[in-house]
Amino acid sequence: MKGSLESFSLEELLQAINQSKKFGRIDIQGAHGQYGIYINKDSIYHAFSPHYERGINALFEAFIEAKGTFEFKEMLNSKYITISKPFFDLITEGLKIKEELSDLNSKIFDDTEFELSHETNLESISISGSDLKFLSKLGKGMPVALILKEENIDYITFLKKLKTFIELNLVKIKKAG
Repeated sequence: MKGSLESFSLEELLQAINQSKKFGRIDIQGAHGQYGIYINKDSIYHAFSPHYERGINALFEAFIEAKGTFEFKEMLNSKYITISKPFFDLITEGLKIKEELSDLNSKIFDDTEFELSHETNLESISISGSDLKFLSKLGKGMPVALILKEENIDYITFLKKLKTFIELNLVKIKKAG
């Protein structure tokens, strides 16, 4: 089975495979890179992504890819078991993350840079030391890939923090010139 994420969403694909009781791997080529999702009849048991090596956050990263292609390859197994939540809980949580982060994800790439907003009074905001460190890296114009590596965080966590800072008007995405 092959297709595009624009015409057949990941949740639709996962449900179709689940209903057919097949097992194998879904390969996705998205805007951020290559993803793999392993399914064994009625469970999703492993995933990998370009930003987060393995596990549930890798699966959730795949949910926020709106554009790209997929191919389901039957009979492929992984020796890793990194996901143990029930199938429909994963779909529900993945859809929630998709709704929350897909718009922001479509604007962010590994080389995207940020700048601090000059309109915000930092004295009126309470911020933790780790968040201040993260904010500082964003303000220095560090690209996403480097921030993920230096902060040792996954991409979903990065997007959630970034979204909060954008909503607080602390950070702006630099526009490509």
